[in-house]
Amino acid sequence: FPPTESVDGVRYIANSISFDSRKNTAVLAWLVDVCAPSVDSEIAEAKLRNFNILAIFAALAGGDVDKACIVAISSGLNNLAAILASGSEGRKDVLLSVSKLAESNHASSVPAELIRLMKESGGDVHSECTLYKQGSSSLDWKRRLALRLLQDSDKSLVQLLCQYENDISSNHAPPPNLPHSQQTDMRSLTFQLLKSYSVPQSMEVSDVVHPLGFSSMSHDFSLVFHLTALICATGATKNDSFKTEYILNSFEAQLIQAGRWDLAVIVCLSAIGEMSETLHHWKAHRAKSLICRFSSDNDGKRLFLEETGIPRRWFEEALAYRALYREDAFGFVVHGLECDLKSAQDVLEGCWLPNLFFLSLKDIRTLMERIGMAFSPNSLSAAMHRFFDLNDGVNLLIGKSQDEIESIVPSLIESCQGIERTLVSTKQHGLESNRTTSLLMRENSIPLQSMISEALEHLSFLRLQLRAIGEARLTSNPT
Repeated sequence: FPPTESVDGVRYIANSISFDSRKNTAVLAWLVDVCAPSVDSEIAEAKLRNFNILAIFAALAGGDVDKACIVAISSGLNNLAAILASGSEGRKDVLLSVSKLAESNHASSVPAELIRLMKESGGDVHSECTLYKQGSSSLDWKRRLALRLLQDSDKSLVQLLCQYENDISSNHAPPPNLPHSQQTDMRSLTFQLLKSYSVPQSMEVSDVVHPLGFSSMSHDFSLVFHLTALICATGATKNDSFKTEYILNSFEAQLIQAGRWDLAVIVCLSAIGEMSETLHHWKAHRAKSLICRFSSDNDGKRLFLEETGIPRRWFEEALAYRALYREDAFGFVVHGLECDLKSAQDVLEGCWLPNLFFLSLKDIRTLMERIGMAFSPNSLSAAMHRFFDLNDGVNLLIGKSQDEIESIVPSLIESCQGIERTLVSTKQHGLESNRTTSLLMRENSIPLQSMISEALEHLSFLRLQLRAIGEARLTSNPT
């Protein structure tokens, strides 16, 4: 196991000295870039007032030693520039000079700004803490942290951050509060990212990302979603699926309010980190409920979602439920064939087939094309599908040759007998009661028994036609 070190009672994996140094250098370079605008502004203001020491301190407090040396040289303070450029060990000798000035009671003859600059450049970590407690320091937390990185370059980043947290608790350093909130117990995004970067997997992502950490819009979760996904992808934080669901649900609600329910479906199905089987089923149910709520027949967003991998069945299920609410039996059957075959069959046989002979030929053809051979061969729906195929087959016998008729008629007779068996069985035993069917049943619906009786009578007529055709064949071909 790798060696560990303890900081404030928490044990972390101990990094090598070279790795700590590179990490500190990277963080310092980032802080220099972040602080550069305020540093340049303070330098320009100090030069206008001819306060060269303040200009040098502004650069040093921003963590930019190179800029501090340039400002010192441009101000004619070459010796001070040489001291600043001598490195951390060389700058520590400056503290000895400050101590000797204090012991000889000559410190009062040196400008306070220069004493402050000498202490900070020499690594005196207590000087700025005292000034902040007295209300004499205007440095924000980023510049204070950059200054601390220059002063304690031999310490690891996690040690420096823990020490800074202690300074905040003792009112010796400015807290990195949320820039757009009055809540003092919450830290800004950048500071939380530094903490998670210093010790990977030491914080949960919900403790790092907060909407108010970078935006004044407390209800804008768009950036929160993308930042959370990005941070979790880097592996810098632990992932609590329960807490990250708050972020996903909030962004989902925001998208719905903006009219982009299609994107809300994708966000709903997103997984930041590991996902349990229970959560997986809950997400699928939630996404389906969004589709049922917002999807429509002619919605271009459906094509977009299907291209992203959303099952076609979900949309058909949504349209089937919508048809159910409209008491549209045919619409329920059409869409139910794609998602719930049993319910579609129950509605078809209980609500639609009884009125079959009162429909136009066009509607009958459309219905038969939709049904196809989707149902069991012994079902009433399949029997009625074969019934109309049989009727068409008998009509097509007109104009056929004797050989063709001889080969076709036996199969038609067999089909007629099979349809008759199914219709008689259904007439005797009836259909199972179904709640969906009862919801769509209309008061003026024709009884199913009447439709079956009409179909059986027509089958008898078709059987007579087939027998007549067969007898005509035998008459025209005597043995």
